[in-house]
Amino acid sequence: MNKMLAVLLLLIFFVLFAGCNVLTGQVNLNKSKAASIKLDCTELCKTRGIPFATKRFTEQKDIEVFVRAINKAEKIQGEIDYAALFHMKVNYKDGSVTTYHLNIDNRSGSRGLLVETSNTNQGYSIPNEVTEELYNLIVGEIL
Repeated sequence: MNKMLAVLLLLIFFVLFAGCNVLTGQVNLNKSKAASIKLDCTELCKTRGIPFATKRFTEQKDIEVFVRAINKAEKIQGEIDYAALFHMKVNYKDGSVTTYHLNIDNRSGSRGLLVETSNTNQGYSIPNEVTEELYNLIVGEIL
């Protein structure tokens, strides 16, 4: 009986520990596991004058900016209504891929929007300081 109780408590601990990111309402991405980030400009993106159709980021310092944006994004309460600006693929070193919709702009104080494509009803808000850094990385000073 004591063994079964210990196993049950251990199982509960692991479930709670694994669920901590869900409880905080944040996405968690380990920067050492990401190999590259690929952005595809959507039709909406093209109407905004973004000067590329596809852009790939492979430098560690660039990947860290995306990882910081993903990890600092906070869960938005309720359903969202949006049109995707970028389709973003995070390619991992193990060969797996996670896809997102990413919306950012260069308006002062604006927050980015991150939506994992496996659940397009749930959005995450990227803080404005990270949004600005991400925008400068993606688009630069062109616009």
